[in-house]
Amino acid sequence: GTCALPHAEVTPSCGELRRLYVRRGFQGAGIGNRLLDAALAWLERPGRKLWVGVWSGNLGAQKLYMRRGFTKVGNYKFIVGTAADEEFIFRRG
Repeated sequence: GTCALPHAEVTPSCGELRRLYVRRGFQGAGIGNRLLDAALAWLERPGRKLWVGVWSGNLGAQKLYMRRGFTKVGNYKFIVGTAADEEFIFRRG
């Protein structure tokens, strides 16, 4: 949907992939890639920047997004209950 990540370069025309998860027992079978293909196809428009926030501890997701042309452009704290997780902001386009 519309990007809500806290980054100075986010504009109303930007798109954000908000959630994409694959259950642990199914990871590594290409399901994440197929889901990502479908999500990106839905989000992409000419000239549109795409964004995604990724937990700093999720190295697999970070590698997946980097293989798809996303680059790390920032970070922020994501509140989960009473904890503040370190999240990385990735952008493509």
